[in-house]
Amino acid sequence: MASPLSTFHLFPNLPAELQARIWKEAAYDEKRMVKLSIRGDALLVTDAPVPKLFLVNKDVYNILKIFYTRFLNGQLFPTYSPAQQGPLFSFEYDIFLIDWDYWDIALIIHDGMWWFSPQFL
Repeated sequence: MASPLSTFHLFPNLPAELQARIWKEAAYDEKRMVKLSIRGDALLVTDAPVPKLFLVNKDVYNILKIFYTRFLNGQLFPTYSPAQQGPLFSFEYDIFLIDWDYWDIALIIHDGMWWFSPQFL
């Protein structure tokens, strides 16, 4: 019985548009969790790990970076101001976990849907 392939050696020979489509689908499947916290009147990013696919190579980084935004000091609200520095996240690809210090539940946002869940706390 043949072992499963772990490398697709012909990938670099695929058209650039098809490669980009494959990387975008892979980014969607990563399901990276970004943790947000409410502090006073502000909504802040408290944890946003680097997207794993950004570490593959420069081509993948350049394809995917247009879907990600940086926010100065991780503050999303009340001032929505994209910046050159700060945590990266994507409204399209990431899962957002909003934690309230005074409640025992979290609001999870992904794929245009939202729900409350105690399981991530």
